[in-house]
Amino acid sequence: RQRLLHVFAHSCFNPQADMSAAELLQMMHFYFTANYDGLVFDVADRPFSRGIFQPLGALLGRLGATVRTGISARALVRQDKAWVVETDSEALTADLVVLATAVPGIKAIVGVSRGLDAADWRQRIDSLRVTNAFAVWRLWLNRPVAPGRAAFAGTAGVGPLDNISVYENLEDESRAWAARTGGSVVELHAYALPTGADETAVKKQLLAGLHTLYPETAAAALIEERFLLRQDCPAFAPGSHALRPEVRTPFRGLSLAGDFVQLPFPTALMERAASAGMLAASTLLDGLGVRPEPLWSVAVRGPLARSS
Repeated sequence: RQRLLHVFAHSCFNPQADMSAAELLQMMHFYFTANYDGLVFDVADRPFSRGIFQPLGALLGRLGATVRTGISARALVRQDKAWVVETDSEALTADLVVLATAVPGIKAIVGVSRGLDAADWRQRIDSLRVTNAFAVWRLWLNRPVAPGRAAFAGTAGVGPLDNISVYENLEDESRAWAARTGGSVVELHAYALPTGADETAVKKQLLAGLHTLYPETAAAALIEERFLLRQDCPAFAPGSHALRPEVRTPFRGLSLAGDFVQLPFPTALMERAASAGMLAASTLLDGLGVRPEPLWSVAVRGPLARSS
């Protein structure tokens, strides 16, 4: 139970006792039929900003797109046959809009938007809930971890600590820093934290878990740190699937994407967000006669299913 059900529930930040068994089953089905290595994955060998987001932004720019960062979308307004996206700095007019946010974002935007008057659809948005908070803590230590430590290690039984990553074993930037300083870059994750968890208590527990599992780190000094405590991931409570909004909305020119969206095939959390984004774009572009982008997924029926 700890090795399987707990891991899958916590991988999407939900406490095991509060999570839909159907959602848990479809995530397990997705992982073990989509990837022959199970829970082993390829990883980027450089920071995401340099390896993915900056090159992607440059590509979009070459294709004529404008990427706006540092501003927040506040509301949508239906105006004739177009949409006006109200932000904290300007109003943008668009024919087509993909509303891609986390749960708190979509609830806030829809709550103040004008022209989204389908009661059933708004009820679906209102039904969305967030699950427990999660913490990510990256530590720059003045000493290395022991040779042979895994790049990633899942953990259990050591307080809230769910996994440990040794970043110099993963990416070039951390590897260069560790070689230059003789230190180590370690990241600790804790998912589905108890209600009311605060930064000081979580840090104390995570550090205790690290010292228990990697005792060589107990003597290390902390040179730098980045700590994130967030509560914006969707809850997957029993019965919530039927109420989730879909990619397609009742409004022409508007589609949804995110890790909370109901999809017609098995997915895990990040894969749900990425798949919903592709489907949202394809749904809108289909109305312009643009061929949808193919999206492959796993077979809905698994090898262990009983014959009906």
